[in-house]
Amino acid sequence: MSSQVQILPTAYPRSRSRQLISSRAFYTLVISGAITGLAAMAAYLVVQGDWHLAVALIFLPAALIFLQRYPYLGIVAWLLLAPFLMQTFTTAERQIYWLIHRGLAPITLGIMVVSTALRIRAREMPRMRLPEYAMLGYLLISVLSILLQNPDPKQTLIRFYDAVVIPMCLYGIVRITMPSKAFVRWLIPLAILITVTQAGIGILSWVRPGLLPSAWLNYVGERATGSLNSPSVYTTTLVFGGLLTWHTSMNMRRGWKRSALTGVFLLMVYGIFISYSRASWLMGGIMLAGVLLIYPRSMSRLLFALVPLGLIVGAIFLQDQLAWARQRMQSEEADNSALSRLPVLVAAYRMFQEKPVFGWGYDNFDLYDRRYQGRFGDIVNPVEKDLTSHNVYMTLLAEQGAVGAGLYLAPIPILLWHSLRKFRLLPKQGWLSRRLLWLLWLVVLAFVIVNNFAPMVVVFGLGMYWLTLGLIAAIVFSRKVEI
Repeated sequence: MSSQVQILPTAYPRSRSRQLISSRAFYTLVISGAITGLAAMAAYLVVQGDWHLAVALIFLPAALIFLQRYPYLGIVAWLLLAPFLMQTFTTAERQIYWLIHRGLAPITLGIMVVSTALRIRAREMPRMRLPEYAMLGYLLISVLSILLQNPDPKQTLIRFYDAVVIPMCLYGIVRITMPSKAFVRWLIPLAILITVTQAGIGILSWVRPGLLPSAWLNYVGERATGSLNSPSVYTTTLVFGGLLTWHTSMNMRRGWKRSALTGVFLLMVYGIFISYSRASWLMGGIMLAGVLLIYPRSMSRLLFALVPLGLIVGAIFLQDQLAWARQRMQSEEADNSALSRLPVLVAAYRMFQEKPVFGWGYDNFDLYDRRYQGRFGDIVNPVEKDLTSHNVYMTLLAEQGAVGAGLYLAPIPILLWHSLRKFRLLPKQGWLSRRLLWLLWLVVLAFVIVNNFAPMVVVFGLGMYWLTLGLIAAIVFSRKVEI
């Protein structure tokens, strides 16, 4: 006689039920306490007159929940707002800068890591690779260098946080988020918007500077810098947005939309020209050659059509700009500007020779370089003016030696090696394709070229650099090859 066994749904043990109830009670208590604390802090800020911070604090819980669900919007908000906050004059503007640049990226990254660890959000965290280990190593030795070697560690740590920690947080967010259809939907219009706004501000600074805030006019009449007040950051930002715009246009059917995006790409080229930065001109020429190699047919047709037209337009309407360009290239002042940097480069090399392993300390170059400067042929640095180094990599070697420079630059060769290995697995056509990967490497090359001639003093440029490396890392280390 056979008996039939009925399998009933498994119920939680009583101990498990009690654990769930206690966990809910604990989270309820924590949330209630947090809300009460935020309300008290908001009331205090209103009394102190910082009402804008109080409003931001009130909306903070909703913002955190939103970022937990859509973390890529942290990158979107940074790209959208940070370019216009690099130069601030009022206390309110500076506090907004702290919120957007100093707070948004680490908060977003922290939410992503914590929510995944606590299983609040089902997300597959990518495992760390060699580039990330090199970045962590650089962060560690830099903090030790500041604490042990810098005469003003507090202020230097703040600058280090702005210039290194925040950009690497942006790398981490992109590394975890990409590849994602939602992120790409936001990234494409952002690239177009960045190119149009920065090039547009650059043009206005020449033709109608009175329409722009005074904070963006430090180089008015000399160079176009957009809202970033740095020719090198301005032009590399244009390259990032312009190349992504060009790639997007090449994945569209022929029509007015494709023509409009091609116009945005040409606006990028003109924006680089009116920067009147020789390093940016060199970078722009190499960048156009790279685009020609990646898109030979489309780029050849564009150049064939526009070069004669550009010569005619330039000869008729751009005579003053071309005259200023010739002066930037051939004048005695231009020669002196270029040659006066050689004694500083010699100083950086001598500093590296004396301390080749760990260097003289993070951000300490200007403290010691004068004692190592001397005559270079017929060129000597003027005593009355302490020029800074215009080569980021020589400064890095002098300040942090081979160890620091090696860790900081290690992601580039590692990611390049993995890009070559991933190349055949990526589709030939489509937005996420081989061509996108090489265009992103063109953006990195643009940063490398400019960094050899101009310091990246505005931290937005460093954020763009690490964000681009994050996009490359996300592509080459992802199992997915299509969006």
